Amino acid sequence: MITDKSCAVYTSRSELRSLPYVDNNIVDYYDYPDEDVFLKSQYKFKIAVFEIDYCNYKQTTIQFEKFKNCDYVLVFSMEGVSNVINLIKKYDLPNFIFVVNCYLNFKLTHAQIKHVTPHMATVSNDWQIELQSVIIDKLAPYQKKSYYFEIMYGKKRDHRTYVANWILENNLTPYFLQTPYFLEKKHNAFNFTYNLDDSTFWEDEMIPSANKDYICTYRGIEMNISQVMPFKIYQQSAFSLICETTVDNRGSFFTEKIAKPIIASRLFVVISGQYYLKNLKKLGFKTFDNIIDESYDSEPDPEKRWSLALEQVKWLCTQDQHKILKAIIPIVLHNQNLITKLPSNILEITLQKLLLEHQISYH
Repeated sequence: MITDKSCAVYTSRSELRSLPYVDNNIVDYYDYPDEDVFLKSQYKFKIAVFEIDYCNYKQTTIQFEKFKNCDYVLVFSMEGVSNVINLIKKYDLPNFIFVVNCYLNFKLTHAQIKHVTPHMATVSNDWQIELQSVIIDKLAPYQKKSYYFEIMYGKKRDHRTYVANWILENNLTPYFLQTPYFLEKKHNAFNFTYNLDDSTFWEDEMIPSANKDYICTYRGIEMNISQVMPFKIYQQSAFSLICETTVDNRGSFFTEKIAKPIIASRLFVVISGQYYLKNLKKLGFKTFDNIIDESYDSEPDPEKRWSLALEQVKWLCTQDQHKILKAIIPIVLHNQNLITKLPSNILEITLQKLLLEHQISYH
């Protein structure tokens, strides 16, 4: 294909087709099923934009192989799970730019990486306007609560089972508000005690979808269940023990699990991969190393790291709640302010920069 235009972009994302200051008189846009036309076309400059298919990594690999000779391959990923890290390592190529929700604990040799936090932004955006009044009125974050900690386990994973067993073995059940594993119907098959079941821990305004897992209607709006703030649970507990989605030491994946305690002005202890807290600080957040020993974050051995973190949980359960809650105020207010300001348009900015650079060279 021969065209007067000098640049082509392959993308299925409509928001990337009208970027500010980009001269669309020199850009053609392609989408599936026109990938072969795009690949065979004769442009001076070609950019392919993909979102990783989290349900089919094999298909993503096929796409990368087909498009890897473009001038740039721009890859977006909301997930920072192990399979995504594997793809980043495999396609550490000079023309690849990864815009991903993952802070890597190793350096890439050739590819570029830019960080996004879409899960954190999605949760915080819903509360930005009424954030302060909602938190203060509904949660009273600096007042003593019935339980020291809450833990919302989510789907059953090894590190969550480790934590559940540890709480039981250390006789700390009375200090914890615990939910069952999400979507697990036979809760009694697991060796831990939960205080809230499916019928009581969801918010009263939330109506789970009858035919879609993870989807609900909340305050009249359909959304992912993960976006709903757990006011019922936070009203009864002082601190949060977070069992993140992944525990991969190669990178940190920030989800709604960390966003919610930050929004709600809470102290948190995290069960995740190595350097999770260190990478959270790179985003500008503060943690609680002036109150507890957070050296667990640098421990490479997973179970030892989790054990060290849980020892801090045990120590907190022996302390005066009011004293700890007073001490965390400057930290949590800083974090609460920062989370509403995280950028959410890194993918658009990255593509815009590439197109503007070509635009300048073209003219």
